[in-house]
Amino acid sequence: MQSSFFSGPHPVIRGAFFLTAAGMLTRVMGFFYRIFLSRSIGAEQVGIYQMIFPVYGVLCAASSSGIQTAISRLTAAEASRGADTRFLRCGLFTALLLASLGSAGLLAFADPLAETLLGEPRCAPLLRALAFCVPLSSIHACISGFYYGLMRAAVPSLSLLAEQSARMLFIFMAWKISLQEGIALPLSATVWALGTGELAAVLFCVTAMGMKTPQGNHSDVRSVPAFSHRRTSRLQGRLKRKVRTVQDSTDCSAPGFRSYSLPGTLSVMPKLLVLALPLTANRLFISLLAAGEAALLPARLQSYGHSAPTALILYGVLTGMAMPLILFPTAITNAVSVLLLPEVARTQSDADPRKLTHTIATAIQYCLVLGIFFFGVFFLYGNALGTVLYKNALAGDFLRTLSFICPFLYLNASLSSILAGLGRTVTLFWHNTISLLLRLSFVLFLVPRYGMQAYFWGLLASLLCQTLCSLFVLYPYLGFSFPAVRWIVLPSGFLVLAAGAGFFAAPFLNAWLSGFPLFLLAGKIGVTAVFYFLLIFLYQILPFHHHARPVRAR
Repeated sequence: MQSSFFSGPHPVIRGAFFLTAAGMLTRVMGFFYRIFLSRSIGAEQVGIYQMIFPVYGVLCAASSSGIQTAISRLTAAEASRGADTRFLRCGLFTALLLASLGSAGLLAFADPLAETLLGEPRCAPLLRALAFCVPLSSIHACISGFYYGLMRAAVPSLSLLAEQSARMLFIFMAWKISLQEGIALPLSATVWALGTGELAAVLFCVTAMGMKTPQGNHSDVRSVPAFSHRRTSRLQGRLKRKVRTVQDSTDCSAPGFRSYSLPGTLSVMPKLLVLALPLTANRLFISLLAAGEAALLPARLQSYGHSAPTALILYGVLTGMAMPLILFPTAITNAVSVLLLPEVARTQSDADPRKLTHTIATAIQYCLVLGIFFFGVFFLYGNALGTVLYKNALAGDFLRTLSFICPFLYLNASLSSILAGLGRTVTLFWHNTISLLLRLSFVLFLVPRYGMQAYFWGLLASLLCQTLCSLFVLYPYLGFSFPAVRWIVLPSGFLVLAAGAGFFAAPFLNAWLSGFPLFLLAGKIGVTAVFYFLLIFLYQILPFHHHARPVRAR
């Protein structure tokens, strides 16, 4: 009998539970952090702060993003033979080398980058502070990829909490000092807080690995059971083979080796680079396009007729207030996505098409159900969320408009991980490229004419295009026709009923919680959520039970 992908002790679910719990807690902490920043430094300063992150994304993509995925996939493929740390050490060596070069370049060219690329000289000191974060981020990414490959998400999950806690503690102390000195909170403190968080995450990961190095099920002499005298002669040859296995495991060519020589580490460099280079090129190119988009959007908003401060305010509200809320549910979908890659890679290596089909189909269904629900939440309660959390009506308007991207945004994360796990990195590259070029064309040609609304159109069009392309590629792996009624129509109908329940419950909640707007809003969303997922459960939309046909030959 085929076990359900999302039930029982499945390693993906165990890992996803840790990542989801840590991600949700981290996002909640991050919300308070962003709310504090928006009220302390203002929307314009938030816009300046957000402008540096595309540069940060480019450097992280060039140094570690592809390497992290390669470490995860290769570690997963070798996991059955033991916890092979060669890929981790080789990845760390390569990532740190690239990150150091990127940091040096950022320190040397911070001023021209701020003035020419970003069009904002005030970003220069932020970029110089950001240079110290890149190597730390690379170390954190590589170690996390190693644990993801082993399907052990506890260490990466807890490192996220350590990172966010250290960041908030730093910014709180900086704010207290600024308050005592009678000065405004320096904008550069936000970047140093980011570096402090990465340092805390690295220290936690390194400490965790030092305390207990992850081990696989490779052979050990101690694993050989005690033999009775009568069985000794019969099993003597087997024992000798066990001893040879342990001896081989200490050699550079064997998985799970314990030697840390540089030649042994670099021996797996070709295998790592074969997988990492296409992924790095993919994410680097995508990050460059995203950086170009971030630099162009404020300028094109000025072409529409906004002043420079107004354009920065719009950009800050979008990227620093609205998008973090839209991305909040990705704490759930990303947790599954991160672990889908090694799981798909392992399933493909095991040549189990039925399990592969079931894994892909179930991930798609769960993301669609969540995406439809959060579309309803942000569409119905977007204005209230913007007003209550940020005291900014514009953020609420953006949330309602962005709600339409939710199903495609959350689904794309899982689809991209599945494609990467299947080794379709070139395909993923072209999907991302087409999507970003489409969005960039909206920024270049339509934003000057229609303003911010054109950017929202471009975002929706690009995500829809990427989703359809990914589903088209994955269709042969699914083995069935897309069940739109069960996956889309029924959850959409349940959302309407749940919204009605929230509407009828509103007068009672207003009577009880009228003086507490945050709790009142949480109560309305809670009623909607309870009715929606209750209907999902009663009609057995989830869990997904599907007996897949074998994958057709490709």
